[in-house]
Amino acid sequence: MRLERLRVTHSCSLAVTQYTTEGARVPSTIAFDGVTVLVTRDLSLDGFSAQAARRLWTWQCRVMTQRPWVTDAQRYSFDLSD
Repeated sequence: MRLERLRVTHSCSLAVTQYTTEGARVPSTIAFDGVTVLVTRDLSLDGFSAQAARRLWTWQCRVMTQRPWVTDAQRYSFDLSD
């Protein structure tokens, strides 16, 4: 089943801070406006990574495909793509 459009009456977002093995902060945000999921990760503070890897990473999704679990058809997950 493919969900063409979700009907949501409000938006939401979640802020998460992850840490690298060396202890550098990697703040991330997941936001949903009823149509699009937007994920951002700020790798610019990671002083232990290569200079080219220190950037703001953004990914957005507009297509959600519902997939039933192989072991239990009553449960499902979503594949996110654009």
